[in-house]
Amino acid sequence: MIRRPPRSTLSSSSAASDVYKRQVSTQSTGDILTHLMSQLWKDANAGVWKAALDRYPAVVAAATKSDGVTPRATKFGAFKELDQFWREALPEALPKQQSVTHSQLLKVEAWKLGNRGKMRPLYEMVKSNAPSAVEAASKEALKLVKSGASLKKCCDAMCQLRGIGVASASALFAAFDPVYPFMSDEAMEVVLGAPAHGKKYTLEAYQELCGLLGEKAHALGAEWTARNVELALYSAVHDKGSGPEGQKRRLAEQGDSPSLPVEPPRKADRVVLMTHEEKRDFFQQARRLHRAA
Repeated sequence: MIRRPPRSTLSSSSAASDVYKRQVSTQSTGDILTHLMSQLWKDANAGVWKAALDRYPAVVAAATKSDGVTPRATKFGAFKELDQFWREALPEALPKQQSVTHSQLLKVEAWKLGNRGKMRPLYEMVKSNAPSAVEAASKEALKLVKSGASLKKCCDAMCQLRGIGVASASALFAAFDPVYPFMSDEAMEVVLGAPAHGKKYTLEAYQELCGLLGEKAHALGAEWTARNVELALYSAVHDKGSGPEGQKRRLAEQGDSPSLPVEPPRKADRVVLMTHEEKRDFFQQARRLHRAA
């Protein structure tokens, strides 16, 4: 079954494209890593992508702190357990609940902060939301997601909560419906050409990310979703065995610093943007097929 996320209504020269023009300077470890991890994005072989996706749980389990030994964790929890909650327990619970509880939202934020994203002073802000407000806002947001409403409406409903921005909202949407990807740093860097520092987690950037990851999922085959494409990218970037992280480490150990061409990632061939009515009809048909399957 082919599923795509809602397409952006922006023009082909969107704000996200303008913001994320890669600036190539001197060769660095970061440049080498960017070059290596972009190789999967350019690969059209579904088998290569599946191998990366299958490695995701092992990559998370092997993730460590900067010392290279201690399993990755923050004061909010261990990465492995939080990731398992986000990938397995939450997607199972949300269709039954049709909303997220206060404690579940805190777990999602803990998974994102310092584990799948950068540490930011947002946890206490999210915690300060009343449980009733969290359930009301998430119920409305997930209702809009389920109906195939625009990303703006979905995000606006969720982002009325303190401490919740587009990236946090994307984590909840991805757990509810795999047609939506998580707005990860890795995906933004590889797909949008975002800089390593100073990213803009805007609605426009998420709209474009959804569209491009959805197109890649469509190209890879019916069993692929935008969420799984993002998971495979993360896995490929951080795989300490065969992925770019492992290659980067081996280069550092050998004292090599090859001059690799650093190119801005090329976006997938664009398709004609759907109108609101066409998008609504597409999603209704996709969900009917999903239920039938």
